[in-house]
Amino acid sequence: LFLPSMRKKSGLSNAEASVDGDTLTSHWLVDDMFSFENVGFTKDVGRIKYLICADCEIGPIGWH
Repeated sequence: LFLPSMRKKSGLSNAEASVDGDTLTSHWLVDDMFSFENVGFTKDVGRIKYLICADCEIGPIGWH
């Protein structure tokens, strides 16, 4: 899965042609998406919800 580089919500721009990030080949898996106390979720981007910091909205830090 391609995971975009972490940015603060205000640092996003619709005019950007390319997105920096990393293609992940390994990851952690938790049984319950509510295992973390301070994680927020974005709206659906295709079939993926990205995980972000609920306090500062920096992310993505993972996906669901």
